[in-house]
Amino acid sequence: MWRLRLIYMNKKVVGLLGLARRAGHIVFGSQALIPQNALKIALVLVANDVSPRTKNIVTTYCEKYHKKLIVTLPISELSMILSAHHVGVLAITDRRLAAQIEEKMKEGDPYGQKEEILSPEKE
Repeated sequence: MWRLRLIYMNKKVVGLLGLARRAGHIVFGSQALIPQNALKIALVLVANDVSPRTKNIVTTYCEKYHKKLIVTLPISELSMILSAHHVGVLAITDRRLAAQIEEKMKEGDPYGQKEEILSPEKE
């Protein structure tokens, strides 16, 4: 039952993530968050149950390179949505898709839950 609820709750976001994966606009893992990829990455998503060390690495990267960070579903659910093994961190490289994903996540879901969106402070 929870699987049907998960897909229903995030139907538009799941569709956009699937589109981004098929188009090759997703980079997986915290190892992909390197300075050479900073210009390509538009949005970073991290599972809400990653280790504190990984969360610290991702947060530091996003602060340093002024990238938006969204803390989202648990690793198991994020992996299921993307049909990948143990996905805790992923980055969207297409700016339009990233903007749409962010917009849909800000809207929340029919059950009233909203994702936590952390954006860099403007200087």
